[in-house]
Amino acid sequence: MAWNYRRAKEEFDMQQETDAEAFRASGASEETIEKWNKTCLHLFNRDRSYIMHTKSMYVDNPNGESGAENYVISEAVSQVADYVDYDEPKRNNWLDELENTELVDVLRLLSDDSKELLTLFFFDELTTDEIAKHFGITKDAVIKRKNRILLSLRNNIHRGGTVDEDQEMPL
Repeated sequence: MAWNYRRAKEEFDMQQETDAEAFRASGASEETIEKWNKTCLHLFNRDRSYIMHTKSMYVDNPNGESGAENYVISEAVSQVADYVDYDEPKRNNWLDELENTELVDVLRLLSDDSKELLTLFFFDELTTDEIAKHFGITKDAVIKRKNRILLSLRNNIHRGGTVDEDQEMPL
């Protein structure tokens, strides 16, 4: 089952409110409660990232045995795993969670590298240094690329989300 961010975030926020009330009742300071909330939010985002970027390796065969229990199937899966497309959630599936369809349409026009940069920066919360190492470029180049992408998105949305077919969105 796919991660439903909106539902999980609502449940998380309700739990945070319940915890905050309990902390206040026990005499905890607002600063302590805020630190607790930040820590929990960090863990929530970490878990979300892990769930969204890992894939299940369970394979069912006609005999009802799962790949984890059947040695032959698990060996076969390990041999061909690089060649088979399992239709698993893609790295940029955060696009499907956005409500603004105009923004989604413009984001889909970005190159894979541009979407990866946005994913690393905004969703994986990597620093510019970490992103620079990932792409093998300088920190300044990451900042320029990010700014160029955001400017391009802004301009395309203001134009109504239309881009010429031969125009390539910048990296």
